[in-house]
Amino acid sequence: MIRHAEKDRSDEMNVNPSLTIKGEQRAQNLSTYFKDIKIDAVYSTKYYRTIETATPTAKTKNLEVQFYNPRN
Repeated sequence: MIRHAEKDRSDEMNVNPSLTIKGEQRAQNLSTYFKDIKIDAVYSTKYYRTIETATPTAKTKNLEVQFYNPRN
């Protein structure tokens, strides 16, 4: 289980920020790390930062990101 990578905190009023450049790099590094590890599914909430963290690994594994509601 991975939490999102570094999010952009430049706008304190933004409740749904994207990743920073460093966060994007970490997301890419995670996809490289998991390249040879079997993964059956990739899950994410619908926040930009979590989608952006999950997507590179999902693409590497030819999987679709499956969304879930964190309140459930």
